[in-house]
Amino acid sequence: MRSRAAGRAAVTVVGAAMVVGVWGGCQWGGSTANSAGQSLPGRSLFERVGGQDTLRRVADDTVERSLRDPRVNLSREGPAAEGAQARWEPTTENIQRFKEQLGAFLMQVSGGPRAYRGRDMRESHRGMGITEAEFQAFRENLRAAMSSAGVPGPESREMLRLIDDYRGDIVESGPLGRPLPDRGRERIPM
Repeated sequence: MRSRAAGRAAVTVVGAAMVVGVWGGCQWGGSTANSAGQSLPGRSLFERVGGQDTLRRVADDTVERSLRDPRVNLSREGPAAEGAQARWEPTTENIQRFKEQLGAFLMQVSGGPRAYRGRDMRESHRGMGITEAEFQAFRENLRAAMSSAGVPGPESREMLRLIDDYRGDIVESGPLGRPLPDRGRERIPM
């Protein structure tokens, strides 16, 4: 079983989520319990959520929901994105790439066999001016997509905790679009 630190070191980047980058977390295998409360050691989050097919559906649904959700602001337009350096066009090719990157990222961080090959989260989101509100909106879409795909509540919450681990790499602006201070925390390679 991998530790959280080892899992983070194995993650090479985030791409599950804003614009060819993805919101993500770290690989985290572990134990869970069956309906009788008996420990089931060694089952990864990837296995518990339903594997590759489920996470592909979750990624596709999350991206589709986020494209329709103006709170997410995938194209990086409007007052919240003023001064943002990056812009994303929702072309068919970009949407498909985003879905694939997000799916690969979710699979890797949950302990699955597929490796995310995108840039690390901080680099992927640098200059986008992503706000906490936009991050939360994307996170809500991910939660709704997991629910729609039948991911159980405990596993959904575990996946969201993994995504939250990357908040500091993704969010650059506070609620009013002001830059957040760099807290200078040690970065773990993706």
